[in-house]
Amino acid sequence: VSSRLAEDEYLLTPSMHDSSRTSSRGSAITSLVATMVGGGVLSLPYALSRAGVLLGLFYLILSANLSAFSIRLLLSCARRSGATTYEEVALKAFGPRVKYLTVLLVVVLTFLAMVGYLILARDL
Repeated sequence: VSSRLAEDEYLLTPSMHDSSRTSSRGSAITSLVATMVGGGVLSLPYALSRAGVLLGLFYLILSANLSAFSIRLLLSCARRSGATTYEEVALKAFGPRVKYLTVLLVVVLTFLAMVGYLILARDL
């Protein structure tokens, strides 16, 4: 195990714990927004062409409204319970089983997003 850690440290130059491996909050937000917008910009025209203009716009507006409702609901639950993460909100609202289900769903969502980006990159 220690040889594996040494190998990993060798591959990460500078090392994972080096003080030069930091970023600003603005840089992290910019990177996150660019990632989210990038996939949408590339896939939205295709989705609208397949669904048609009217139905595509309807789905786009519906999706935006459902997303806005979801974030308001999540923020309300977090503020009322004092929770700071998805897992804490689930734990305080539904108990420990749902907390672990939430963790699993976040992992699955992240994995599927990675698969989606790989497919998108392959199709370019």
